[in-house]
Amino acid sequence: MTVIMDGKKISAELQDGLKRKVSEAAEDIRVVTLGFHETPSFLYKRRKKLADKLGIVYDYHLISPADSHEIMTAFSQNQKISGLVLDGEIPDSLDEFSLRLAMAPDKDMEGFHPINQGKLLLGEKGLVPPTPLAAIALLKAYDIPINGKHVVVFGRGKVVGKPLIPLLLKENATVTVLHSRSKEPEKIASQADIVISAVGKPRFINGDYIKEGAVVVDIGMSTDESGNLSGDVDSDAVMGKAGYLSLVKGGISPLGLTMFMKQIVDQYK
Repeated sequence: MTVIMDGKKISAELQDGLKRKVSEAAEDIRVVTLGFHETPSFLYKRRKKLADKLGIVYDYHLISPADSHEIMTAFSQNQKISGLVLDGEIPDSLDEFSLRLAMAPDKDMEGFHPINQGKLLLGEKGLVPPTPLAAIALLKAYDIPINGKHVVVFGRGKVVGKPLIPLLLKENATVTVLHSRSKEPEKIASQADIVISAVGKPRFINGDYIKEGAVVVDIGMSTDESGNLSGDVDSDAVMGKAGYLSLVKGGISPLGLTMFMKQIVDQYK
């Protein structure tokens, strides 16, 4: 029997505590999202909705490439702002690395500042991309052991795959990373205790990719041939074989939002 991991339930429990902490804060917890487009991204809108629910002040500030570094520096120095986020696509005319360097590392709520990335690799305390944090939190919420376990991670992107690796290593997992150039991915994945996928390829992980009783965490999001939202895992194919299964909807997606907010609240001084 496969246990479906409920990220919504865990999120709701965490949000109760976060809401209480926000209400007890001496001042407003304020986060500013900087974007280059008149209309904020869908992700911003989802975060804004949750921030409003928790009592966090979450604003959008439109900037241009010409003044982006200056504004980033000014907001970083503003003591009334607890956190900063870059929204949507960054114009090709800008160097993303230098723009993120202009952000104060302790206000980088997505964990992409080079200093935070370096701290993550070194195992030091810093701000971390929220989706990998959600994957670890989900496993721990279900008392799934990570220590000494073989974990296969599909994907090596900067948002999930790469930051997830040092987080798993910190938990003493044996980590194997599989990607588009990996040979015999099915054979390797089927030996893992835990399979985490963040590729964005509809339903490519079927029952042949996992062993009996394995834990499967689906983080990848894409649209299938019919235009419907799909995860990386063929849930019908792994149901009954996987010991635990986390689907994109109701799994990592809501928990990732909550972990983003948790990091904001935890960072508040």
